[in-house]
Amino acid sequence: METPRWKIITPSQYEWERRGLDFVRAGLPNHDPYRAWSNFEFQTFDGAIYEVDLLVLTKQGFWLVEIKSWPGRVGGDASTWTRTHDGKSRSEDNPVLLANRKAKALVSLLKSQQAVKKIRVPFLEPLVFLSSDDVKCDLDGNARNRVLLKDRPADDSRPARQGILEALLNRVGPGIDLESRNLIDAKVSKALARAMEQAGIRPSQKSRRVGDYVLGDLLEDGPGYQDRLAKHASFDGIHCRVRLYTVAQASGEEERQRLRRAAAREFQILQSLNHPNVLPVLDYKEHDLGPALLFRYLDPHAIRFDHYLATHCHKLTSEHRIKLLRQIADAIRYAHRRRVIHRALSPQSILIMKDEGGRAKAESEASIGTMQVKEDSTPFDDPSKLYPQVFNWQVGVRDATVTSGRVTNVEDLVEAQSFVYMSPEAIGDQRNVSEASDVFSLGAIAYHLFSGRPPANSPSDLMKVIRDNKGLSLSAVVDGVGPKLEEMILWCTHPDVNTRVGSVEDFLALLDDVEDELTAPEETFVSDPLKARRGDRLEGGYVVEKELGQGATAKALLVSRGEQEYVLKVALSEDDNHRLHEEAAALRSIQSEFIVAIYDELEMAGHTVLVLQKAGDDTLASFLRKEGVPGLELLGRYGEDLLSAVASLERHGRRHRDIKPDNIGIRSLTKKRNQLILFDFSLTGVPLDNIRVGTPGYIDPFLLNRKPRQWDDAAERYSAAVTLYEMSAGLGVLPQWGDGKSDPAVTDAELE
Repeated sequence: METPRWKIITPSQYEWERRGLDFVRAGLPNHDPYRAWSNFEFQTFDGAIYEVDLLVLTKQGFWLVEIKSWPGRVGGDASTWTRTHDGKSRSEDNPVLLANRKAKALVSLLKSQQAVKKIRVPFLEPLVFLSSDDVKCDLDGNARNRVLLKDRPADDSRPARQGILEALLNRVGPGIDLESRNLIDAKVSKALARAMEQAGIRPSQKSRRVGDYVLGDLLEDGPGYQDRLAKHASFDGIHCRVRLYTVAQASGEEERQRLRRAAAREFQILQSLNHPNVLPVLDYKEHDLGPALLFRYLDPHAIRFDHYLATHCHKLTSEHRIKLLRQIADAIRYAHRRRVIHRALSPQSILIMKDEGGRAKAESEASIGTMQVKEDSTPFDDPSKLYPQVFNWQVGVRDATVTSGRVTNVEDLVEAQSFVYMSPEAIGDQRNVSEASDVFSLGAIAYHLFSGRPPANSPSDLMKVIRDNKGLSLSAVVDGVGPKLEEMILWCTHPDVNTRVGSVEDFLALLDDVEDELTAPEETFVSDPLKARRGDRLEGGYVVEKELGQGATAKALLVSRGEQEYVLKVALSEDDNHRLHEEAAALRSIQSEFIVAIYDELEMAGHTVLVLQKAGDDTLASFLRKEGVPGLELLGRYGEDLLSAVASLERHGRRHRDIKPDNIGIRSLTKKRNQLILFDFSLTGVPLDNIRVGTPGYIDPFLLNRKPRQWDDAAERYSAAVTLYEMSAGLGVLPQWGDGKSDPAVTDAELE
């Protein structure tokens, strides 16, 4: 086919892509109605931007062709593909899925053009062309649909192969209907050519900016948003992940507002979370296409957890599986303590990062968003050097608002692949979502980690499985499963919310038992407390009993020495040592039975370590979750304890800055009497004029009106008052000002 029927919008930069395009071009007729357009981009009505390798119009159909010139072998299923070449494997989403979304978006754009008002626009069909000469396609079943190789004639050593040209010209290929639903003639061809010009088809423009960052490769094309890798315009090696919500030119005002609410919700939720295993948000920007969230992205080659599992799951030891699961669960436990529920937790909402950030130079040519695996181990392949980060909080909910507000449909904002990891109530009405919904997802992820497969092929299949088995049964698909592991997954994925494991705290306790069952730990001396596991011995004779949790600056370990139990609070990095030193100084200055006591301040492997009093076996939050509102007598005693703690702080001139049920322990004094004790003074050293720290809902909303504008004793009392209210009303039930939407600091809203 010759110019101008073959129209090159942007010359290809890649030799392998040019060879694939040349193969198709040489096989197409050079007369009406045949036409082709290569390497262009278009913008949809909702603001999404897509790049297209090749668009072809033939007498038999209208085709959007995604060209993949991968050598080696390609296998996988209808959801995820894995390709292997020279001992390296990479996994990614089936490209037919993205090609199909592009086709639907492009044909919708073309149908709106004036040039096609008098014709019927042909149905635009997606194809994936594996153009390498030596590719071996191991795809079968549904995964093989609409995937074509090069055509070749028969010779002495091999039969003829019908490939991409047979599909384009004669509709011959897997998953392609032999009967065309279109009438394509010269009139249609000329009208579509004019429509392409009217639609603003243009050369690829990857140099788009959001703030100081230049947008690059598409990382993820989600419902209502696109994620792109972005580089800093002024500094080399600085990247971020940019999420653009495609608000611009959405189909209607309702849809625009829905996407704006999702963007604002995700940003506000992430502003309240600061945890090593949560992908941190840097900024919120208004862009021509819609709201943009900028995420810190230390490893530009990070990949989604489901892609990592497709190539690495079978190589992981039990210790590695448990470590990954514990890190994910700890991030969710932290979020729950901040009154945030993820709702859509799945491998698709988890990224795998390398500790050092970035990858070896030898891997720099790998496709963004994919992962290389070498048979001879590299630092990146060592699971001990990897860590997960949870993202995709766009349908997250806060405990205090679950029962009110607009309903957010997950189908509008969450990938369909994630649904088989979500609890039935999470897929339905957000007003039924609870911490147990995230526990279900953790159980489903554990099932995948230990079985090497997703829990089900579809949400309907998942519903049938958990209805028939009362949860996911690992032993049904894997031989030799231990009873602790089987019970943990089964009870965490029970369809009945009231029967299911109710909190991440309980999930982690079960995971400790699973670790004992699978690894049979022996007591080992470990110098670095951040690397210690249950049963390990630390400097000073402390034996780790369990991990209590991790925050932005420190990890807490329950340890024992002799018959006594303590809590070790360990700084995460050298930068955090000063914060813990300030906390130690504050605790030494307070002498109160209602405030956690400090016994010592140590240094282990360069980390500041505080040796603290154990504040009881339960927190006030876990008590309220399990037992509900206490009786009047107990409520009165607990209220006096909390107010005594606040009075002690004021007497010593100290402020906690984050009083809430999660930071209050229940210590047993006698068999019949308990006492509240306030712990976690991580924020005590934060400057008083930083009034944003703390947990939303417990922060005094009138701090903005203070003169000077800073934290004070009244703010501490407000947090304590909210906690008292929650003690008497139920966990997660917080006082509301006015309609609960307007800021009471700038309105006349009264407390409801």
